[in-house]
Amino acid sequence: MKNLPILTILATLFLGMFVDIQAQATYQPMKVEEKILKSSNIAVPTIQCMMCARRIEDKLASLAGIKEIEVDLEAKVALMRYDDTVVNLRNIEQAIASIGYHANNVKRDPEAYASLPQCCKEPKDRDTDLRHSDSRDVREHWQERDKWQNVPAIFEAMAIQSGSVVADIGAGRGYLTVRLAEAVGENGKVLAVDIDTSAVEFLRTYLNEQEIGNVQAILGKQDDPLLPQETLDAVVIVNSYHEMTAYQNMLNKIKASLRPGGHLVISEPISDRRLQASRRKQVSRHEIALQYVKAEVEHAGFEIVQEQGAFVKHDHADHQQTFWLLVAKRPIEG
Repeated sequence: MKNLPILTILATLFLGMFVDIQAQATYQPMKVEEKILKSSNIAVPTIQCMMCARRIEDKLASLAGIKEIEVDLEAKVALMRYDDTVVNLRNIEQAIASIGYHANNVKRDPEAYASLPQCCKEPKDRDTDLRHSDSRDVREHWQERDKWQNVPAIFEAMAIQSGSVVADIGAGRGYLTVRLAEAVGENGKVLAVDIDTSAVEFLRTYLNEQEIGNVQAILGKQDDPLLPQETLDAVVIVNSYHEMTAYQNMLNKIKASLRPGGHLVISEPISDRRLQASRRKQVSRHEIALQYVKAEVEHAGFEIVQEQGAFVKHDHADHQQTFWLLVAKRPIEG
């Protein structure tokens, strides 16, 4: 009789185990039906730059039902996955059109397009705006850029001084060119190179208006900046290298234009999320990582002097860019 409580406990334990085993055998987890997302590509033929791509991505990311969105700048296509029970293709096309871009057969909103910045407009419209740009407006834009571009550090890296002969490749309307002209003085010279005819014309007009006489504006070629041989003390490329399709030819021409020991300074933007992306992917978004350019510069026969992964940061309305800095020099031969 003394063993009765023990037997009772053991029987209870065995019964509990049996019930638990039965429960596990009969338990069927609830199946959660996965939502099947629809994939679509939308042609966005009028996008021009990385800012366009990010503007579209941000707009579509705000729509309910959009799960993934990426704009391929090179292909001019918006690729997305979405829940078509929440949002349909027509809604997406209209959302893109509402911010100033054609989307498949849906035409852009004219007022939204008119309000886009210069780089986001089609070349024919951008040229018109450039021809009517007031010099005062340009100077105001340059003053804003002065707040973040860190021009003194760029000029220090170029090792320029009064009397230096330098080139600004991808000069655009002349932001760096004008500042270089002041830095090298009357005895120096600046060669401002761009392949955009309207930008070169604007710069020439501006130089005449401001009576800046130590600058020569050059309409270059895709694979040749048309610089004189072994003449330059330094060459600078800021936010333009990623646009060069014949970059190796350009580097070879630049090296030939520099005196032995002359400096090449490059500064380009790259976003953290695409830091490890392919070169093609990066340049399609108008940016490029330091490691690609460094390898290409070394391949052209330059010696690396300095590299800085986070040189400056620039805050846009809808994103932030980090610019790196690379300093190289033409070896002193013999």
